[in-house]
Amino acid sequence: MNQNNLNQAVILAGGLGTRLKPYTDKFPKPMIEINGKPFINYLLEYLASEKIKKVIILSGYKSEIIENHIGDGSKFGVEVTFSRLDSNAQTSERLFNCFNKLNDKFLLMYCDNFIPLNLNKVIKNFYQEGKKAQVTIYKNKHLMTKNNVLYKNNNILKYDKFRTDKDLNGVNVGFMILTKNLVKLLENKSQDFETIIFPKMIKDNEISCYLTDHKYYSIGSLDRLPTTEKYFKNNKFIFLDRDGVLNKKMPKAKYVTNWSEWEWRKGSLEALKLLKEYGHKVIIISNQPGISRGKMTEKSLNEIHSNMITDVNKVGAEIEAIYVCKCNWNDGCDCRKPEPGMIFNAQYDHDINLSKTYFIGDDKRDMEAAKRAACKQFLIGENDRLDDVIKTLLGN
Repeated sequence: MNQNNLNQAVILAGGLGTRLKPYTDKFPKPMIEINGKPFINYLLEYLASEKIKKVIILSGYKSEIIENHIGDGSKFGVEVTFSRLDSNAQTSERLFNCFNKLNDKFLLMYCDNFIPLNLNKVIKNFYQEGKKAQVTIYKNKHLMTKNNVLYKNNNILKYDKFRTDKDLNGVNVGFMILTKNLVKLLENKSQDFETIIFPKMIKDNEISCYLTDHKYYSIGSLDRLPTTEKYFKNNKFIFLDRDGVLNKKMPKAKYVTNWSEWEWRKGSLEALKLLKEYGHKVIIISNQPGISRGKMTEKSLNEIHSNMITDVNKVGAEIEAIYVCKCNWNDGCDCRKPEPGMIFNAQYDHDINLSKTYFIGDDKRDMEAAKRAACKQFLIGENDRLDDVIKTLLGN
């Protein structure tokens, strides 16, 4: 059950979707198909999985197509009602029009963005901050789009709809928690919601943000559709730590500095072959501070990994990618486990559904990184065989 009983979502879905022409000549934007089913399906299924019970869809353009498809929402596990206005109505009008249907606090979403947030964490953050509104901000480390907000810690300092300010450092992806009283400020005028509400909330220090490194997925424009389709194909991945999982771990503060020191753990090559047979792509996530500490060179690390891949290929297995943090213990980076930076980098590069992906490690730092990235976690023991673990976790 969601904390503090926030169980209502409102989805903005009334626009013309001009950036998706010619598809939107026939269908409203939420009905654009991704891998054979409308995008709105993914949103409703996600909300149901996060224990949201009631959904209001603020519709407009070709609303009857959405209404006929969704019905009362029961087939998705939620209760759906519609609030319909003309397709040219502004967000402010749409929200004001459904005022009497709103709970005291509700989740406001865009119909063209998806990000698999843990809503309990989002809601907990909202109540901890104690402000009237909260916006989910993508940190945009990889600059996948232009920033439109400036944030510091959990506070929003500036919102720029036109994305021209040079100081901006994040992206508003929606997933906003609002209090019903804020909607009264809109006065049912034809005005842009963010342009009216955000500056006032920022000025009054009444808006916080929930920060995420997880890449978001959108159908907002034609060029974004292929990436969104790739994510929702649910390709199977698995994250593996290296030392102590694939090879025998050296003593504390010691490192495998050349291939002669490498020793495969029993069952690890067999496990990699099994993963190939199960259709899982393997990604290695490994701290290697020996480089920054002067104990080994990048050249020697690359030679180790080259030989490792050769052995893996010989048994008919594959490694999709290797992510390494070369930083020292106290460098303050965002990639050294228990920080989840390497996992989010892999997620960004490969469009991985982290909530369905295991991270297998031998150390509590591996588990903490996996937890922060919302992955499934498995702590392997010193005497466990990796192939037995794989059979237990993934075998039929």
